[in-house]
Amino acid sequence: MIQTNVSRSPEDDTWGRDPSIQSMRRVFAMMEKGQTEILAALFISPLDQRLRRWRQSALHLFEQKYKQTTDRGSRPNERQMTDLYCDCFVSILGKDDIPVSSSFIPPNEEVK
Repeated sequence: MIQTNVSRSPEDDTWGRDPSIQSMRRVFAMMEKGQTEILAALFISPLDQRLRRWRQSALHLFEQKYKQTTDRGSRPNERQMTDLYCDCFVSILGKDDIPVSSSFIPPNEEVK
């Protein structure tokens, strides 16, 4: 029988203590924060029906660009990964005719 109501203490979370997992959690949190700030500045509701499509497209573009970056031998840090994702998200919005101020485009030249 499978137990579904098992409570675990933070000490049991060996996966969550892994430094690479902690790093990715920070990156995802920063990506979400950046995306939220962009949407708020554009007065786009977090319930907008287009968000799912935009997020999927931005993620797909991010994966392509991240692979290109690592194929060139570069290993982006947490900030660079976040900037790269936000750049991809802004690009997807632009393709949907939603202009985004250049202040939301990461200044990181390595991202470009």
